[in-house]
Amino acid sequence: MEANRILKERDTESRKLECTLKTFCNSVVDKHQPTQKLHDAIVHAVRKAAAAATVEVLIVNLTVFDVVPAFARDCRVTMIG
Repeated sequence: MEANRILKERDTESRKLECTLKTFCNSVVDKHQPTQKLHDAIVHAVRKAAAAATVEVLIVNLTVFDVVPAFARDCRVTMIG
């Protein structure tokens, strides 16, 4: 009887640990994807370049277009939802 109780307790603790690990893995899965790493690197590079540029340089490089090109609407997120 004692051995049975000990085994049940260990099984319960093992299942709790498994659930905790699954929750952790699901919470960090997006953060470590190659596309997320690429996005973070691009954002970092843009912020670093913007911090180094002065307002005068930004104004000189500014271009204004009369017409904004129309892009096709991306419906993938709507369709999946």
